[in-house]
Amino acid sequence: MKKTEKLSQAIGCLNEEIIEKADQRRTAERSKKAKKFPLKLTAAIAACLAAVIGITALFSQSISAQALAEADYPKATKYPGELEINYEQWAEERRARWDSGELISSSVSDFYKKTAEEFLSGNENRAYSPVNIYMALAMLGETTDGESRRQILELLGADNIDKLRDDAKNMWLANYCNDGAVTSILANSVWLNEDVNIRQQTVDVLAENYYASSYSGDVASRKMTNALRQWLDRQTGGLLSNAVKNVELNPETVMALYSTVYFRAKWDNQFSKSKNDTKTFHTPKGDIQTEFMNDTNNWGMFYAGEDFGAISLDFKEGGKMWFILPDEDKTIDDVLHSGEYIELIGDPWEWENKKNLKIHYSVPKFDISSQIGLSEGLNNLGVVDVFDSKKADFSPLTDNELFISEANHAARVVIDEEGCTAAAFTELIYSGSALPPEDEMDFIVDRPFIFAVMSDTGQPLFIGTVNDPK
Repeated sequence: MKKTEKLSQAIGCLNEEIIEKADQRRTAERSKKAKKFPLKLTAAIAACLAAVIGITALFSQSISAQALAEADYPKATKYPGELEINYEQWAEERRARWDSGELISSSVSDFYKKTAEEFLSGNENRAYSPVNIYMALAMLGETTDGESRRQILELLGADNIDKLRDDAKNMWLANYCNDGAVTSILANSVWLNEDVNIRQQTVDVLAENYYASSYSGDVASRKMTNALRQWLDRQTGGLLSNAVKNVELNPETVMALYSTVYFRAKWDNQFSKSKNDTKTFHTPKGDIQTEFMNDTNNWGMFYAGEDFGAISLDFKEGGKMWFILPDEDKTIDDVLHSGEYIELIGDPWEWENKKNLKIHYSVPKFDISSQIGLSEGLNNLGVVDVFDSKKADFSPLTDNELFISEANHAARVVIDEEGCTAAAFTELIYSGSALPPEDEMDFIVDRPFIFAVMSDTGQPLFIGTVNDPK
């Protein structure tokens, strides 16, 4: 079976009636008792780069659909704009998000470096969401125990499950924003096979600490697949509709976990279409002509690393997008391997090799999408046992023997004159540049480069590579 077909089987959908009822109950109690059930787990993320992670377990039974536990999502105060109404409350909520970001362990930067090198290397356009994959793996860790859990904890940089739980919750709180100025919406859901006995306590933990709603149903039914598709499509802003429509649950699914992030933001200084022109972009396969956006920042900041140069463009009211250009004698893989850029985007204020100057910058418009198989990469990163039916330990979730049969990630990122919009999903199936000497420079992104979309709390919502912008 093709990966795209298996991906579709891991995503599925619930009917509109089920979703509407779930939305109505979302403001009520966070979790509700219900009969034990089997499930399929999938996580999805959508953002300026959005990503979804789905986890599905293979089992020889079927699934049905009712809410078992529902997450209680916060309501954000709308950005006041030029009006002072609600400004203090809006500012207080923003500071609370920043405080949550400060509580996230610094060890997550190692996770970002390792996963970026593992999943982005190569000469093709790639994109993934580190935050999305982190959240999905954290939820996976909650459903495992023993060596299976230890391997996940080690990759995520947590000493124990309590620490991981705290970090994941702070990660969610730091990056969730829907105030009308910046859209960065995270959502998680778990889809369970109704014929499998699932421990309610674990489902409640997922709802309380990971904001994951859980649904039990007949996984072989068209209604449940449609409901899941609708959920994914809504949470990713319709940007991944081509991928979502291929998603299906199947009778062998025990659990599917989805974690989504949707991000949309406008540039603080939008590009003028009248300044656009056509330039040559040097792809690995040869030169092409493509449309570039051009502007000048009289007080720009240029950052130099050992093997790259970089600038960042701010989003309005929070966050930024980095453009990391390898030196002419270096490749994207060289920069990914050294990992120095992770230090830069994580804390540019402490970066020593930087200079404030007038920058004429040109960046190509692009709309890229990619699909990445994660199973091999996760194995390379030390997460092995969950893929082995004889070693996988999912005892916190069920007494049934489960394993992850496949893991995939799909992403789409778009930038234009106004800003950035994108979406992505991941599936896990259970079964040394020098500073310029002058005070003015041209920064022309006309060869393969790395980009990173950062939240205003300093977390990389998305990282990707552009080898061909067309």
